[in-house]
Amino acid sequence: VVVFGYPPNAWLSNGGNLTPGTVSALTGLGNDPNQWQITAPIQPGSSGSPVLDQRGVVVGVVSMRLSDARMHEATGTSGQNLNFAVSGPRLNALLRKNHVRFERGGLWRFPRENADIADEARSWTGVIECWK
Repeated sequence: VVVFGYPPNAWLSNGGNLTPGTVSALTGLGNDPNQWQITAPIQPGSSGSPVLDQRGVVVGVVSMRLSDARMHEATGTSGQNLNFAVSGPRLNALLRKNHVRFERGGLWRFPRENADIADEARSWTGVIECWK
């Protein structure tokens, strides 16, 4: 999988970042079946970013990154790749329940290069910032 998003775009690329990884567990914290654990590095501000498969099809949405400080406090060590996404099936159910139209597809697509996936994702994603 790859994640395409706009983590702190004041410091990093304002054109979006693509980070590759894998789905490392089909459940999240506490064996939550609504989440997947992913190895794609997640930065603050990445929540809500699409998780895409090798064809560029959205298969999940970034939800959180486990805090290094809290992990160290709880276990005495830092975890690595403790990042989570709303799973594809849960995302589909949420959209249907709220009557959000979406297209299912991508079955005809072949695996693509990450740069091509990033170019396409850049055309339909954007930055949402919250200001105090």
